Amino acid sequence: MYKTRMTESRCEACGSIYKSGDVVCACNKPWHIVKSEAGDERMQDLLMSRGFERGEDELGVIWLGPMGHRVRLFSDGEWWSDKSEHESLEEYLRLQFTT
Repeated sequence: MYKTRMTESRCEACGSIYKSGDVVCACNKPWHIVKSEAGDERMQDLLMSRGFERGEDELGVIWLGPMGHRVRLFSDGEWWSDKSEHESLEEYLRLQFTT
């Protein structure tokens, strides 16, 4: 289901990267933030089976995993991780984390 890796949130006008707590970007435009979600039951089970725990912050649901890995899921099928170069979330979980 989650096949596209989402990159950092950047302002389309100036290219600045969103940092936690920012209200506006470097060019003074308000951030449009799409909140992350928990995912469907199958994905939640898969993440938990790999040692991830669900948390929440101002950006939505965040999955906190072993060795400091973080994952976010989005309603449009995109996903983000701070430590993955894989395109497929399922591949990332299969290769990085064993049950």
